[in-house]
Amino acid sequence: MTMTIEPNGENQAALLTASGASALAVVRISGRDVEAFLQAHFRATVRPGRCVHGNLVDGEEVIDDPVIVLHENRLRADISLHGGPWVVRRCFDLLMREGFFIADAARLPLDQTIVDGDDDIEREVAANLPLARTELALRSILAQPAAWRRLLTDPPAAVRPTSFHHEQRVTDRRQRGDREATVNGALVYPV
Repeated sequence: MTMTIEPNGENQAALLTASGASALAVVRISGRDVEAFLQAHFRATVRPGRCVHGNLVDGEEVIDDPVIVLHENRLRADISLHGGPWVVRRCFDLLMREGFFIADAARLPLDQTIVDGDDDIEREVAANLPLARTELALRSILAQPAAWRRLLTDPPAAVRPTSFHHEQRVTDRRQRGDREATVNGALVYPV
């Protein structure tokens, strides 16, 4: 079961996927008015923990036909829109009119009250995922929980280079142009 930090009461919305044109875009909404928003603007009945397909509407206008998942606490929902910039913008416009604060690139990393994770490390990783702009950046961010857990469970001296031979192996990998390596079982990206 995933533990989460509860929303602070402020209605918030954040784009969880990369911005720009794409096949889909996931918008997370959180706060006390999530269910009221969905009842007013989603033409299907949502149930916690279930994927529900329906129409997202603004008055009589259909914005998109997303799949929405209401979280068990009923204070969060993920709206999986078709990923065109126009659809995302229309969704955000509607959310703003309904009192949701939009977390944007100027406020990255995301507020930890709107991301999920089993612990502080996973929430920190989830909050920083939108900052990744390359595959290498994404891999590096996603490798952090395992690397930190190893660091926290092993004595710090076990992860530091302890001999010339270890330092030489890392240097040799860099000179060969290796983009990644494992050191003490942790995936690292030499700089």
